[in-house]
Amino acid sequence: MKNKKSEKDMLDKIDLSIISFINKYNKINLSKIAENLGMSHVAIGTRLNNMIKKKLIKLGIKINPKLLKLNLGLILLEVETNRYKDLIKIYENCPRVLYFFDLVGEYNLGVIFYAENIDTYHTILKFCMLYSLKGIRKSTILTIGKFYPPNYINIDTSKFKLNNIPCGISCNNCEAFKNNLCVGCPNFSLYKGFVKFSFIDI
Repeated sequence: MKNKKSEKDMLDKIDLSIISFINKYNKINLSKIAENLGMSHVAIGTRLNNMIKKKLIKLGIKINPKLLKLNLGLILLEVETNRYKDLIKIYENCPRVLYFFDLVGEYNLGVIFYAENIDTYHTILKFCMLYSLKGIRKSTILTIGKFYPPNYINIDTSKFKLNNIPCGISCNNCEAFKNNLCVGCPNFSLYKGFVKFSFIDI
């Protein structure tokens, strides 16, 4: 007997073709995709909507970290079991976190983040993401160097919420922010970085 659950969550050749077209041309043209696959644009639209509803894919715009001169870092963390869920919530809502994931081995949590400049990068590591958060036993920091294709990253703008600082660390009390060594949290009202749309209520 076939596993209905696994079939439901699988992508077939047509689904993959739709995804490949969107990735290649960076736009959704249902008529063009339908023409290439010999299907109707309605059928293509239905398939695309089904993949989105099942959360198999997510559409969005990515940015070029090289052109924006962003500094990217990977943090490997050993987190205490009783603090794991609390830290997950913080990283889940942090506007600087691009990705975070479970690890098996010496560390149990990985976090990829961005900073607007090198001073902000070091401030984040020292005050915001590592030493100031309880429950972290040890950590290793890896600076991400050259970014190979695909050269784009996704910044989840839904995390940008004015004065909603998930880590609870106020930029008002940060010496690095006061001395212009850090641009601050994108959710902070006096943020000095480039992500100005963090103040737009959508």
